[in-house]
Amino acid sequence: MEFNPDRFLANEGTNIWDYHGNNLKFFPFGSGKRSCPSFPLFEKMQMFFLASLLHSFDWTLPKGEEHDLTESFGIVLNKRKPLIVVPYQKFPDPSLYM
Repeated sequence: MEFNPDRFLANEGTNIWDYHGNNLKFFPFGSGKRSCPSFPLFEKMQMFFLASLLHSFDWTLPKGEEHDLTESFGIVLNKRKPLIVVPYQKFPDPSLYM
């Protein structure tokens, strides 16, 4: 009957990523026999994918736009105005992007 945040920490030697339907964070990817077979691969590759996008492009807001942090209330919190960014090539040679 007391708050103990340490109980949510994974013990050493245990798998903190549970793809078999017991962790509700991964519920959109299915559970049990119907789970997405490529989800563990995606989990490992998403950091490299995001890093390559951030490394290869300069990201700016469209001209005349300001970053709006207001939210619209609903079942989940969404941005009132969606964030739109424009990527610009960072490298002059297009063959470096392949």
